[in-house]
Amino acid sequence: MEDSVLSRKRQRTDTSPFDDMDTESQKPKPQSPRNPSVGGESVVWEPFGIPQRNKLRLAVGPERISIVVDYWAIEHISPVLHNMIRRALDDRGLAENDEQYVELRIPEEKPEIIMIFLGLVYATRLPQYDNITPSQLLDLALLADKWVCTDRLFYSVEYYFSRLGLFSSPEGLWQAYAASYMLAKSNYFQVYSNRLTSSYRGSFLPFVKLMPDIALSARLCHTFLSPYRYMLIYV
Repeated sequence: MEDSVLSRKRQRTDTSPFDDMDTESQKPKPQSPRNPSVGGESVVWEPFGIPQRNKLRLAVGPERISIVVDYWAIEHISPVLHNMIRRALDDRGLAENDEQYVELRIPEEKPEIIMIFLGLVYATRLPQYDNITPSQLLDLALLADKWVCTDRLFYSVEYYFSRLGLFSSPEGLWQAYAASYMLAKSNYFQVYSNRLTSSYRGSFLPFVKLMPDIALSARLCHTFLSPYRYMLIYV
């Protein structure tokens, strides 16, 4: 069994600095329902059915996967999305409740993270995303921070924290720790801080490198490493 685990690790092609650790990468990733559009030229996801009004098409990721929703809820939960939607309406000369679709292109985001975000915003359970990973939870936290709606997700995101389950990899613990900090979940922040501090004695530089905000990573390191400064590599 040990040989088979080692062989699987050798076959991985990613360049994570945690390749020699027990990471979460072996977990099966949830799949999204895919409905081909007319002509099969693109993929359209309609997680909550076809909207009757306030129609918004989000073109997500480099593949420009279309996610179709009613935009009323998301423009009221995020000032950033509100401005983007209003600008798109003005550019096309559309009135609110117009039957035409408003399109927003967000090629830098991951479709599955947008779907998880929308499930929280619309208070709708999406079973294919029940088994969320620490990496996805951190991506969700970063997205909420980017769209200035962290406080609006405070209660709803509890669902995903409660479903993280047991994991012990340093990378996963760091991701859950960082996500709990960004989403202001103090109880989970304490839990993952304690688990990470008690189980990991290596350099935290790889964690810092993996985060898009290095300053935030450094602050997170200092938060619980003050008694163990000899372990911290400054960047």
